[in-house]
Amino acid sequence: MIENINFNLHSHTARCGHAGGTDEEYVQAAIARGLKVMGFSDHAMLPGIHEPGMRGEPEELEDYLASVKSLKKKYAGQIDVKLGMECEYHPHFASYYRDLLDKKGFDYLIMGEHSYYENGTMHWFYAEGAKATKHYTDLLIEGMESGLFLYVAHPDLMVLYSKKDKTYVSCCKRIINRAKELGIPLEINMGRSRNPYRHSQIPEYPDPIFWDLFRQIGGTCLLGIDAHMPDDYLKSPYGYFEEFIRQYKLQPLLTSPI
Repeated sequence: MIENINFNLHSHTARCGHAGGTDEEYVQAAIARGLKVMGFSDHAMLPGIHEPGMRGEPEELEDYLASVKSLKKKYAGQIDVKLGMECEYHPHFASYYRDLLDKKGFDYLIMGEHSYYENGTMHWFYAEGAKATKHYTDLLIEGMESGLFLYVAHPDLMVLYSKKDKTYVSCCKRIINRAKELGIPLEINMGRSRNPYRHSQIPEYPDPIFWDLFRQIGGTCLLGIDAHMPDDYLKSPYGYFEEFIRQYKLQPLLTSPI
């Protein structure tokens, strides 16, 4: 199954502060993987937000644009390079995101909720405690309904701070059902599979509860490498995800939705 997937739209760059490698090295690694489409989706540079180690500075946006557009031209005919961004949804940033699509030449945006905007700063969901699960779900659904995003990255990320109680299960169902209604793909995220703490106290990820519910409810899903180093294209545990997909009877998209 995975060998037949010919795209990845979830790749970061060193600008975010927690990834490495050059932009061109990511493209070259995607070609070595045999992909036909690869998309850059670095963490959104947000106007007025300074968050080193998480996202680039707003003034880095133009360099990001120029670099990706240059690589599009250089590697045309070998691979289709797409310009995207991974964004936290909040109404405060909706017009900015729309301008990225309509005026800056972005091919797509993906929604990846890690934190939320309040009083001029970003706040991590992890710090919210018990109310984080519902808050995360509410914003995720509002973002899906905004029409700004091609797909939802790591929709089950809330498992990292949830106690997997009835609230968690009901929120999973809300996300999956609304995504199905809207026809928005949900991502099976490979990022944490490379985390050295994978076998510690951190919950198993991707989350079996979420994806078993997805199996029952249905919808569209895709695989996201979530590359933070060029080698992630080549050295990620594809065998683990092949088995995960088989176990939960998932049918991820084989070709790019864009």
